[in-house]
Amino acid sequence: MKSICNLLLLLILCVAGYAQQPSYSKFYYQRASLFEELPIQSQDVVFLGNSITNGSEWHELFNAPNFKNRGISGDLAQGVYDRLQPIIKGKPQKVFLLIGINDLQRGTPPDSVIYWVQKIIQQLKQQSPDTKLYIQSILPVNTNFRSFSDQITRLQAIEKTNQQLEYLCQKESLTYIDLFEGLKSRSSDQLDPLYTNDGLHLMGKGYLRWKELLTPYLTEAPLVIATYPVLPVLTNKEINPVAKLVIYRTGPEKIKLQSISLSLNGTTQPDDILQIRLYEEGDNGMPDPNKPLGSGQTPKSNMKFTDNLPSGRDTIRLWVTVKLKNKINLTHRVLTTITQVETPNKSLPIIQTPAKEGLRVGVALRQFMQDKVHTSRIPGLTTAKNGTLLAIYDARYENSRDLQGDIDIALNRSNDGGVTWQPMQVILDKKTWGGLPEKFNGVSDACILTDTKTGYIYVAGLWMHGVLDKETGKWTEGLTEKSSNWIHQWQAKGSQPGTDVKQTSQFLITRSTNNGKTWSEPVNITAQTKRKEWWLFAPAPGHGITLNDGTLVFPTQGRDENGISFSNITWSKDGGKSWTTSNPAYKDVTECMVAQLEDGSLMLNMRDNRNRGNYSENGRRICTTTDLGVTWTEHPTSRKALIEPTCMGSLHKHIRKGKSLLLFSNPANQSVRTNMTLKVSADNGNTWPESYQTELDQYRSAGYSCITSINEDTVGILYESSQAQLVFQQISLNELLDNKPKQNK
Repeated sequence: MKSICNLLLLLILCVAGYAQQPSYSKFYYQRASLFEELPIQSQDVVFLGNSITNGSEWHELFNAPNFKNRGISGDLAQGVYDRLQPIIKGKPQKVFLLIGINDLQRGTPPDSVIYWVQKIIQQLKQQSPDTKLYIQSILPVNTNFRSFSDQITRLQAIEKTNQQLEYLCQKESLTYIDLFEGLKSRSSDQLDPLYTNDGLHLMGKGYLRWKELLTPYLTEAPLVIATYPVLPVLTNKEINPVAKLVIYRTGPEKIKLQSISLSLNGTTQPDDILQIRLYEEGDNGMPDPNKPLGSGQTPKSNMKFTDNLPSGRDTIRLWVTVKLKNKINLTHRVLTTITQVETPNKSLPIIQTPAKEGLRVGVALRQFMQDKVHTSRIPGLTTAKNGTLLAIYDARYENSRDLQGDIDIALNRSNDGGVTWQPMQVILDKKTWGGLPEKFNGVSDACILTDTKTGYIYVAGLWMHGVLDKETGKWTEGLTEKSSNWIHQWQAKGSQPGTDVKQTSQFLITRSTNNGKTWSEPVNITAQTKRKEWWLFAPAPGHGITLNDGTLVFPTQGRDENGISFSNITWSKDGGKSWTTSNPAYKDVTECMVAQLEDGSLMLNMRDNRNRGNYSENGRRICTTTDLGVTWTEHPTSRKALIEPTCMGSLHKHIRKGKSLLLFSNPANQSVRTNMTLKVSADNGNTWPESYQTELDQYRSAGYSCITSINEDTVGILYESSQAQLVFQQISLNELLDNKPKQNK
């Protein structure tokens, strides 16, 4: 009985918390009092909300005098509820509600927003039952603007609130309008910068886009939205999504589809495509391989699909997909456009988010369970002296988890610039060393280096033998195949001071003298390079470099005497016979890559843990050295130029037309690993012009990457993609830097 009373008291307090009278601004009362004097009539369409609604001239936007603006800047969900009566009294034809961003800015939980929206719904249903109410999602925001830092950093709260709003509409049999999807950038979940100048509010083009999204709900014709996300289109892959179609019911009748028409105009070479096929969208937002719509078609300039289209639904979501030939020119692009959507009675207008250019093709180098490997992760890429490309990665046999586990370093080689690849080779594998199962002898986080003087190729990897106790740091005895013990070298006391294999993770190097065909037994350089007080010393994934004077340099990382992470370099002046490690460049940083600048100094580009969840100050840590890491100087662009979601990034120097270029790739996002982007600097990393950037994959992935030079005008990139575990693509620098895209035929 006591517990029931306590529960009731808690519920009363929660409701009381929701019902507390907030403090409204003077502007709120000024505008609310005006609305009390301006009567609403039954033919009116009311736009109700905060400053985003307030900012539009709705009657002019739609050329309709009966469209009434009832937005108040700074308003809250409860504020809307408190001023409903003058609207309800007029019993308007339609009400479009947009509210919640200011509540979230104040730290109000999404549940509270939903509470007040539900009360608004109940009031309208009870007192004006003939009014048609539309609930609009909270708009996306753009974290690249600093004007409204509180609002634009509450991304997860926006997403959660929108999910709850959509569910509420289903429960209340109301129409939910997804403005978030319609106003976000084509390349991310951010508010399109074309529509805003502060990351939160809309400019003129934003309101025109909003009008476009609302028009079907005013005419009650189905809303049709076609989008073209930036994704790689891959050989060796059955289903490549290239265009997304979403159709929403806005009137009384369910959607009946008759045909969908496509165009391939703008595709470089339609013969690259074996098949085009439609699929329904799955629960993960991607094509559902178990739900094809009719048969695939061979490519033509203009195509029409009529078979097995979904019908009789409130919402239809589907994808256009292509299957490529397994060997094509990797400079080609694929461009599809949804040109017509027809019902039995009419052709529906399509709201297009047009692709700026065709999608880049590439190679699905590694996919789930390929060669009986569960997960292929942590790419490294280099070009041998004879032009062979070597791609290395973790072959994680049992699951996707980091060390400790059954993990080897594997390699694929290409002799044709990455168009085709030879079978997987295992090059670092400790097998059952020391009598322990392979899952307690994992090797991970490899880095590859080509000695441009000798042609020898080196691969460094981190070997973990057994497991340390996370509390004591002591080696665990008696491990067997059935043991489930696990720890990671970066967690707790997963690696400790000392150099013995039972104290700390081990730094291994293997070498090839024949362009990667065969590899030496690994050499353990832990005792030679690791300071005994450090908890961990490890290669940093990606690739190393050869300096102008022949010095070999690996980017490296570790944990200091207090377990704090650092980044540094490790170098050899005698062709890899002996190695020396530098002082840390910075603390609380990890994975890094190094490049030699035109003045001979070395630049270290580092993943910085301070960026995690940080929107106000977000950027890669950059330091330089002129003495191989004895001393380090922070670069002027450090924490200012290259945003990250705290993830590995790739730095690479390329020589073109006698000039040194720096290339950088990473997920160009401050919070999530989306928007894999390649950027170029022509001034030693001082600036990274937007015109010298190209997005490769806008969807979420593990986000690691590595760049190499193929020839003077072409670079290659190997990265963890949303479309395959590892993707290889060629990038034309002529196209990117000279702004001379190949003409589509």
